[in-house]
Amino acid sequence: AFKYVTRVNKLADESGDLIMINKARIMMGFTLLSSGLFKESLDILNNIQPDRHDTATLCEYYTVIARTCYDLADYNNDDHYAKVYRKTGTQYLDSAIHLLDDNTPEYWSAVGLRKMKLNDLKGSSDAFNYLISKYELPDHELAIATSSLGHVYSLLGRTNEAIDMLAQAAIA
Repeated sequence: AFKYVTRVNKLADESGDLIMINKARIMMGFTLLSSGLFKESLDILNNIQPDRHDTATLCEYYTVIARTCYDLADYNNDDHYAKVYRKTGTQYLDSAIHLLDDNTPEYWSAVGLRKMKLNDLKGSSDAFNYLISKYELPDHELAIATSSLGHVYSLLGRTNEAIDMLAQAAIA
């Protein structure tokens, strides 16, 4: 994936199109995040200056940088830095939620993640259940939603439902 996202970034740079460059950088940040390279992801993402008029890219930017902060907090799992990263992640996710239409799966996915990270497990469960029941999600998004819901159920002690959701995530 890194090879291809590097090529996308090169092509975007050659085009000189700022929107394409920003999208390519967000893809790079997501690829690094997915590889566990959180600081490298933040280095890329923190150098993006997204166009305030390109709402779709702006929402994607806020969501990816929020996820990076949350994952870095989970990785660090200490009393100081984890709190800082969670707070920053929530601020970015709040910015995305503010821009998203509440009739979209992206909105409900972001709300579910936000509530999960703030330990509002009931609210997170409600948001992910709404997302899964209301929208026809592509397999990848369904896997993320059911995996997240499985994690929430696990934290709530609802073991059988957690297993069901994690099995659905594996199948999706």
